[in-house]
Amino acid sequence: TPTVGGLVYSFAAQVQDSARATANAYLMIDIVSSTTLSADPASVAFEQLFGGLPPSPVTLTVNSANPSSGVQVVLSSETGSCAWLNLTTLTSFNTPESVRAEADATGLNLTPGTYTCLADFTGAGKNVTVPFTLTVQPVSPLIINDMVLPPATVGQPYASTFTAMGGVSPYQWAFGSSTQVPGLYITLGGVLTGTPVEAGTFTFDAEVRDYGFEQVVKKS
Repeated sequence: TPTVGGLVYSFAAQVQDSARATANAYLMIDIVSSTTLSADPASVAFEQLFGGLPPSPVTLTVNSANPSSGVQVVLSSETGSCAWLNLTTLTSFNTPESVRAEADATGLNLTPGTYTCLADFTGAGKNVTVPFTLTVQPVSPLIINDMVLPPATVGQPYASTFTAMGGVSPYQWAFGSSTQVPGLYITLGGVLTGTPVEAGTFTFDAEVRDYGFEQVVKKS
């Protein structure tokens, strides 16, 4: 069993038959180092809100501990319940020592909970398994925060911002129903702005919708 790798050895071999005739040969043998694989990061965890945008992809690198062996690491299989996980090998980054795979967590149709699967990477008969975990958080109710609007003056520019919490951002704002304030409007970002053109006290509904229009809330 070789104990030292990374070296080339030269030696002579001799054979002798029963008549004492001999033959010699000069040989060379290359002893390579043992190959191991490691993944960076060793595990990948994603987190998202139910119905929200999926997390940004991450890049996983699988390295060979023996660059001199010229091992090409290849993504070989994907196991477990991984309908939410996309793995794409980035071949343009491949070297004899490592391979990079882009991991993308989808799962917009998953209910709240934790989902785990395993991805196997192999090379030169070696294997490294990387766990991927996706946690889908439940969504809290969408609420418009209480506020008192500052007074406005006819003919003077005006701006005041509504805020909300819960649901799944980003939010979209608008006047509710057919209510309006002459000269003012609500931007999609929740800013009541414009220039008032009529004096008086106006009552209106502000409406906010969360991402995907899963929740709609109105407040007067």
